[in-house]
Amino acid sequence: MKIENAYHIAPPTNGLTAAPAEASVDAAAAFSQLLYGVAPVGALSPHDMLVRQAAIFGVTSSIDLGAKIAGSMAQSINKLVNMA
Repeated sequence: MKIENAYHIAPPTNGLTAAPAEASVDAAAAFSQLLYGVAPVGALSPHDMLVRQAAIFGVTSSIDLGAKIAGSMAQSINKLVNMA
């Protein structure tokens, strides 16, 4: 499918739309204040991000392992029930 095939439905605007405004630190701070009701905090350090990523990975892995064990147990029980 080519975009040219859709021009009869919605012709191009030829630049009549407004260009997005440049983002500024003040605008970002004002948006964060409106959105969260607090002043923005600085970015995390790479070490802090890695620590959080490792924690999330540990939780995700343990949930996945638990689900696999539960699925294996359910499959084993179903096999035993169907054998009887």
